[in-house]
Amino acid sequence: MSGFSKIAFACFALIACAAWTINVEPISVSVGGLSQTRPQSDIGPNDRQKPPWREIHIDIDQAGLRSLSRWEPTFHLTIDDCAGKVVSIEGLYIDGKSIERIRSDGAAMDALRATDNPVRLTAFLLEKVFQDNAQICASLSGGNMLGGAVKQHCFRLKPEPAQAFGIRAEAPPRLNGELASVGLCGPL
Repeated sequence: MSGFSKIAFACFALIACAAWTINVEPISVSVGGLSQTRPQSDIGPNDRQKPPWREIHIDIDQAGLRSLSRWEPTFHLTIDDCAGKVVSIEGLYIDGKSIERIRSDGAAMDALRATDNPVRLTAFLLEKVFQDNAQICASLSGGNMLGGAVKQHCFRLKPEPAQAFGIRAEAPPRLNGELASVGLCGPL
């Protein structure tokens, strides 16, 4: 391969990798109850937070799981005050195991892929953060070393969509039969 061909190939590869999105779209989102325990965190120190934690459940479909498996992005939940101020970044877990650990365990990943059922991701938000913020929005975030970025699907956690007045939305989807908050981020 000539010098020019190598440069052209490198430029093409760089352009191809520089701007693609890894789509992991939530099909349902719910705020769960309180938990006195949580799995060991793979992001940040574990001793900085004391219980209780509020569980946040996000269901994704098999296509989202395949994207996580194929592109191996870092993957977490970014939580903000709906005005852009990040209040927490939390790891995501499946049945008490971090996504990173499940991805590295081929048998666990194969078992998840062997079904057509949605996969439930759970994040644990410090309850004090949940109570101290009148509005809470979140988005699935992350990326990989090749330049791929997780497409951010933003959703409102608090107040619940049914309680929020004046929401600016373009025909939001329904999740679990309720008016969904996906895409309804930003201050009310």
